[in-house]
Amino acid sequence: MRAERQSVPEEKVDRKRTAVNLLVRAAQARDAHLAGDGRALASLLQEFKIIKASQMQRPKMQCKPLDRYVE
Repeated sequence: MRAERQSVPEEKVDRKRTAVNLLVRAAQARDAHLAGDGRALASLLQEFKIIKASQMQRPKMQCKPLDRYVE
């Protein structure tokens, strides 16, 4: 008495695959941003229409070290 397997629509599989790829790319962009390269995160945001290309030309913001805030 085995239950029959239901096939998953290809569209649903593609959406899940796209979501996983986006999460991986976002994590890589975050790591690059934390390492000091803000362009990776900016290009990812531009690709998904979150920011405009003109906003990528702004000067890079300098992060202050957190050492002085930690005791």
